[in-house]
Amino acid sequence: MTLSRASIKADLNEYLEQHPGERAVLRNLLDQLDQHFHETDTACADCPVILTGTVVVNELRAILQFFNPYTHVWAIREEFADPDSESMIHSAHRALVSSTGIEGIWVQQDLRCPLLIDVSYIPADLRRCQPQRICYTYHYLFRTLAAQLPECTTPLLAAKWTPIAEVRNSQLRQRVAEATMSHH
Repeated sequence: MTLSRASIKADLNEYLEQHPGERAVLRNLLDQLDQHFHETDTACADCPVILTGTVVVNELRAILQFFNPYTHVWAIREEFADPDSESMIHSAHRALVSSTGIEGIWVQQDLRCPLLIDVSYIPADLRRCQPQRICYTYHYLFRTLAAQLPECTTPLLAAKWTPIAEVRNSQLRQRVAEATMSHH
């Protein structure tokens, strides 16, 4: 099965039902999903850049963060959406399992909607004549047990549990805190 524009848009619409105040910020993505089409699945420079973010929280309400060797920052894992996935949440799950080896993660049925769709910018690359691009990251909440961490730490992939309060993105930090409080 392949990730469809309809699936990406369905998650976006469900998210906007829960967070109607963000409609203006995500209007550009809605328009691009409605109006920008291809004959092939190959993305072009006008396609929206879409990532999935895996927000993994354990039973102690700590969040799994990974060390990015390029930026030297601990952060939530983000990957490009996998075109071979059946949905955005499936893409996020596959990326996490394939890159870390963690298999004991799950999603609560009532939390399958993105926790946050974050808007950021990819700087222009003047050497390659590429303009600045907007990036949309669909963050999904996953749960696991703290004991899963030792299995996913390798010399190439450093990971650690950190308190929710240390999440750098304030909006994501608030959403994670709210979601885990109501399901603790």
